[in-house]
Amino acid sequence: MEYNIYAKRRRQLAAKLDKDTVAVLRADHDKLRNGDTLYPFRQNSNFYYLCGINEPDLVMVLLIGKTVKEYLFIPRQNETRKSWEGEKVSLEKARALSGISNVFYLDEMPRMASAWLRHAKRVGIDDSYTPFIYNKDLPADPVVNLARMTAATPVQDISRHIHGLRVVKDADELELLRKAIAITRAGIIYLAGRIKPGMYEYQATAYLDALFTYLNGVHGFPPIVASGPNSTVLHYEKRNRQVKDRELLLLDVGAEYKGYSADISRTFAVGGLTKEQKALFDLVREAHAFGLTTIKPGISIRQVNEKIRDFQVKTYVKAGLGADAKEVQQVIMHNVSHFLGLDAHDVGDADQPLAPGMVLTLEPGLYLKDKGWGFRLEDDILVTEQGNENLSAAIPTTIEECAKIAANNFPL
Repeated sequence: MEYNIYAKRRRQLAAKLDKDTVAVLRADHDKLRNGDTLYPFRQNSNFYYLCGINEPDLVMVLLIGKTVKEYLFIPRQNETRKSWEGEKVSLEKARALSGISNVFYLDEMPRMASAWLRHAKRVGIDDSYTPFIYNKDLPADPVVNLARMTAATPVQDISRHIHGLRVVKDADELELLRKAIAITRAGIIYLAGRIKPGMYEYQATAYLDALFTYLNGVHGFPPIVASGPNSTVLHYEKRNRQVKDRELLLLDVGAEYKGYSADISRTFAVGGLTKEQKALFDLVREAHAFGLTTIKPGISIRQVNEKIRDFQVKTYVKAGLGADAKEVQQVIMHNVSHFLGLDAHDVGDADQPLAPGMVLTLEPGLYLKDKGWGFRLEDDILVTEQGNENLSAAIPTTIEECAKIAANNFPL
């Protein structure tokens, strides 16, 4: 993604903010896993959307006046840490990546903060973001701290303006989402083409790990690889059960590529579906097909969920899965749609009308705990002028399809 797309997004944000606002946006921080070991770094999504730099402890400042002035502050890297961690972003590289010309070291920020606040009527912050662990070596944010000590300069949350921009994807974002979905497709095919009775869930997950890494992706969220009765647990993450013959294997997985995450669910039958299982899975497929007819500009995600739930209640009652809506809800269990983007459960208002460029999931399910059968079919859907496009339609829904593709010159 070229840096000018980030500059464009900052201009769009600035246009939404009141004059004489000082907007202060912070990158994420390294988080401690245990001992002196850190988790792999993942940037705050709002900051990444506006800056494009995937490194910790940066601060971006926008001064909104007759014109907009942009500043970016980066930590100094001492030679000792450089020997252990390698080169971090430099002043020159930060300018090139972000498109911000005024780039300084973080310890230079305090001397500028007082001057900014003399003419500011408000300070804008991203209050939707609260880091769990702060780097104790970093100075406290001087702009926000000074503003909070001065009653005349109120601090306001501007996250809703950022979220309002993020919910509609531009062409660059859609390209990255398509790539994330393609990587996810490869991982699912590679896994499903090799799964067999006796294998453990963690071994099946290893196929995803291999393909995602091979194709320069990571998991966008902890993968759900659930066999047998685990398929009825919505967010099952233990992955320690042995897969048995004639059981269901439910996958809810998504590769993340350059910050953007897919979110795909497939339900496979190890050894083939029984006649009863096929009839039940057909109900889920029908709900999915109906859902595709509802997603279009003007309707909200809340209305999509309501329409599909009504359809499920009607068809599931007819199939003998409950006497009424209350009973059927016990086997439906969850809504069928959420926004998708930089976060797997992306920002957006459930009541806002859908518009072209929005991306959401479609994931009806059916869960019978007494039988140990869980079915879910989830795709990633782009809202278009004409209706919608199923971005993940090329991902097979049966083991047989996956095995055929995987055997034909597939990576690894």
